[in-house]
Amino acid sequence: MPELALEIQDLRFRYRGGRRRGEPWVVEIPGLTLARGEQMLLTGGSGRGKSTLLYLAAGLLEPRAGSVFIGGQAIHALRGADRDRYHVDARVVDVEPMYRTVRVEQPRRECWDEEVYVERRGYRSHTGTILGGIVGGVLGHELGGRHHHGLATAAGTVLGASVGRDLSHRRTEDGYYTTRERCDVRTEYTTEQRLDGYRVTYVYAGREHVTHTDYDPGDVIRVRVAVHPTRDY
Repeated sequence: MPELALEIQDLRFRYRGGRRRGEPWVVEIPGLTLARGEQMLLTGGSGRGKSTLLYLAAGLLEPRAGSVFIGGQAIHALRGADRDRYHVDARVVDVEPMYRTVRVEQPRRECWDEEVYVERRGYRSHTGTILGGIVGGVLGHELGGRHHHGLATAAGTVLGASVGRDLSHRRTEDGYYTTRERCDVRTEYTTEQRLDGYRVTYVYAGREHVTHTDYDPGDVIRVRVAVHPTRDY
């Protein structure tokens, strides 16, 4: 069954005072339906109720009996400003996703191994002290008579070991090389497409309209209908 845009049930209307004067109903319609997308032509001479029927359908006039439904909404059940702004379901004919390009910043931690030079700390050469002691001993030996050749030999051995140690450290300038981890934080920039909403085309009263939403409405979309009189009646 097609969805109804307009439905009239036992509608009757005449202007005030007409009943006392015995005037007939200006509008008297037992039943009428109009499906979405259908069109209807109203014909008749002046004073036959064409404009009055439209005012009743728009809620600008109150019927004496019966009901008018617009999109399933009983228009005369609304009061005040709600009558001028009621909602109906319109048929959706096209939904187009809309995207926008955004720039994304992403921090990234990078680490690598790096060879570094480390100075030795806490090493103190004793060569000067030993050398001073040996020289003093040798001088004492020479002055006191050359009777301690064995002592001079032992002292020379100790001195040689200390000098060798000094030379071994001086080859690397009193330090050494080792591998250590280095880290740094760098920012990467990328672009991506993000959904920004939907361009929705719908049909209401036989005409296509376009709107933008932040959701996919599906087959129907709820729209607000505003009614304004075009002239006095």
